[in-house]
Amino acid sequence: MNVERVVLPALVRAARDDIGGVPTYVVELERRLRGRGVDVDVLGYGPTDDPSTGFSTILDGEAPRGRDLILALWKRRNTWTFPHDAVVHLQRPDEVLGFLKGPWPLVVSVHGCHKRTVSMRQGKLAGFVYGVVQRRMSERADALVFETHQDHDAYLAVHPEVRDKVHLLPIGIDRDRFSPGDQMQSRCELGLPQGVKAIAYLGRLEKEKNVTALVEAMRQIPD
Repeated sequence: MNVERVVLPALVRAARDDIGGVPTYVVELERRLRGRGVDVDVLGYGPTDDPSTGFSTILDGEAPRGRDLILALWKRRNTWTFPHDAVVHLQRPDEVLGFLKGPWPLVVSVHGCHKRTVSMRQGKLAGFVYGVVQRRMSERADALVFETHQDHDAYLAVHPEVRDKVHLLPIGIDRDRFSPGDQMQSRCELGLPQGVKAIAYLGRLEKEKNVTALVEAMRQIPD
């Protein structure tokens, strides 16, 4: 299939300066698609449209969450005017709600286990309801992309009926930017004593990250 246009709904601003796992993934995906000559439409948030860079505002607010984006997409479900052959690339299964009845091919990059996150934040009943929605959205999607073996296998264990459309594409690492450095020098710069075990955590302090488990594990390690 020769893809000429991709639509990327995501929690990013026109400046593409958002920091975080999924926003960073989307911005890099946009850059690489454009580098291959693909037209990209980004549907993001903020006060300003920027048609010159293929950006459209569909969501207001300074710090919207995933559920806000899903609601915004659903409200506009009957207004999209993208060509029928444009590929819509989504970042979670429930975002399919905004394109459920459209003609477009849908690709969903599944970042983590959303059903588990919903259950942890809102309770088991909400998690069950989300699971039902997720199954319907997975049936509509043309492809489901996973970044880790764990998420890939966990999803198939719950939804084996979509096995033929599931793909495992681990995220690559730019070794020119990210490579092991001088540990002794880094410890000195951070004020850490030499020879003491240390773990760095970079991420949100949300329930699904389970940082408390990391803290408890560290307490059980001598020194």
